[in-house]
Amino acid sequence: MKKVLMTQAMTENGISRFDGLYDENGFPVTAELEKNEDGVVFTLLHKELTEAEKQAVCDEYDDCAGCPIRGICAKDLGSDNLF
Repeated sequence: MKKVLMTQAMTENGISRFDGLYDENGFPVTAELEKNEDGVVFTLLHKELTEAEKQAVCDEYDDCAGCPIRGICAKDLGSDNLF
């Protein structure tokens, strides 16, 4: 995985967004840095996966035990009893 180094100086209140980043499982995320009078907050926002993207991930695993989106599937199916 490629490492990316970014720097930004925020001298006023506001929000900066960084797209084109991926989490440890390779899923796209947006990093958001917000500065206000209370301090600074850093948030990672996961993009909701399409059905085709979910299926592509599922196709890479023989069962649900090691799948990184197991929780998403369980929520969609209303069950924690996945393989």
